[in-house]
Amino acid sequence: MKSVSTLEFDVTLDDLVESNVWHAWHSPAVPRQVLQTRLLVTVGAILALLASAYLSKRGVGQVNIAIAVFVAAVIFAAYPWTVQRTMRKNIRKYYDESRDAETGPRRWEIEENGLRDRHGGSSSLHKWRDLGPIDETPDYVFIYEGEQGGLVIPKSGVRQPDALEPFLAEVRERIS
Repeated sequence: MKSVSTLEFDVTLDDLVESNVWHAWHSPAVPRQVLQTRLLVTVGAILALLASAYLSKRGVGQVNIAIAVFVAAVIFAAYPWTVQRTMRKNIRKYYDESRDAETGPRRWEIEENGLRDRHGGSSSLHKWRDLGPIDETPDYVFIYEGEQGGLVIPKSGVRQPDALEPFLAEVRERIS
């Protein structure tokens, strides 16, 4: 099938890590799970600190309550950062160990049935009906495919930067 438009770019391990974190963090399920866990851990921390004070026979005074609330607030605030840091570490470890990282040069071709992804001697077709909205950051373009996954274009890796916007315009037109 004839390609209408193409885009060539390079993907690094850092790009794959950021793509996985982005898609997970912006999926419907993960933020909800993180919020639930944040609340449970926060309440658990408050209860544990207050129970400790109560069991130590000192009683639960205002200082203990203030300490418990402060510790809970720190946990609640730091939890998303901790989760993202852990995700980055685990994703990088996975790609390091699996040697399945799809890094290196890529070529995307717009075809009638979908977006053709060519890399490392292989080719896959992502059908238009499976591709969702496009999100952009200063460094990346993310194209959703399903609830928790998708495709990534690292802007710094695009070989012909002037080709990016026309390519994305055509992709947007086909997935809308």
